Amino acid sequence: MLITRILAPAALAVAGAVAGLAPASAVSATATSTTTASIGTLACYGPNSCVGLGAYSPAQGEEYFLQTWNGASWGPAFGELPGSETYTLSALWCASASYCVAVGNTNPAAGTPAPLAVTWNGTSWSVSNPPAPAGGPGGAFLNGISCASAGFCVAVGDYTWPHAPCPPYYCRGFADTWRGGKWTIASKVPPRSARYQSYLDDVSCPSASNCVAVGGEYIPSAVGFRQDETDVAVTEIWNGRKWTVVDAPATTGGHAQLQDVSCWSVDKCIAVGYSEHVTPGEFTTALADSWNGRRWSAVKPAALGHSPALYAVSCASAKSCLAVGVGNSGENTRPIRAIGEYFNGRTWK
Repeated sequence: MLITRILAPAALAVAGAVAGLAPASAVSATATSTTTASIGTLACYGPNSCVGLGAYSPAQGEEYFLQTWNGASWGPAFGELPGSETYTLSALWCASASYCVAVGNTNPAAGTPAPLAVTWNGTSWSVSNPPAPAGGPGGAFLNGISCASAGFCVAVGDYTWPHAPCPPYYCRGFADTWRGGKWTIASKVPPRSARYQSYLDDVSCPSASNCVAVGGEYIPSAVGFRQDETDVAVTEIWNGRKWTVVDAPATTGGHAQLQDVSCWSVDKCIAVGYSEHVTPGEFTTALADSWNGRRWSAVKPAALGHSPALYAVSCASAKSCLAVGVGNSGENTRPIRAIGEYFNGRTWK
């Protein structure tokens, strides 16, 4: 199953260019007052079968919708989910056009952010509330989801503590599991280091007993986050019983963050992200790591301009991965442009 999670509009633009996707038409029978529209998350369950999760802004406030891609054109928008001002959806997984699960969080305007999941059955949406970690978190957010089947899913994210000495963004990564028709929280997703603040951005589950989650860590400081020049990205491996931390390759002179992961078998995955350098000058370097079921190894992406960063990846096989992200032509210059890289099993182009 081919799963793609696109987070940035620029990344989606280059995904469309490489895959031959036409621009999505965000117009439906009830969306006649649309002022702005975009598709920010894409899930593909076949080479010519994709569903995009988008949002538009009618007069009454932002609402989410779904739209299908058949390999040649986008179909009409459907599945509008009203009241979107009370929540944010961050990731999407689809088994077909009639079964999709999206995750995110309730918005602070509606109270303390809490995990949220919505399921599409081909006709209507249903809302569920995955549990937040115990201990009274100040807020909890789901950033990624992957399902080995319609009956087994894992969603990952991060949570904060109220009145704790950490900024109001994230403090620890966590995972929720969908099984037996209900959500349960993972007993423990261990942090890489007790002194770090961590988060999980994405997960890929080729089976119910094998999932790989990726993210990053920061050292807290009195003024916010401080990059650790010797830090490595966070990766967590689920074996059907527990989560285990496995270090990704260390970067040189930068703080590593993995944004997305795609597994095409239980022991074959590619994760992408970027390394952030704070001196001299602020810039990034694109990252790609390969998982063989036992350890990670670095796979150097192609050099695409100044300060490239990869945000999403999808792999159909060991010889076919597409990663997308952004970059620019020089330090602190504009415009920022979409970039795409293709991995053939040996090198990136």
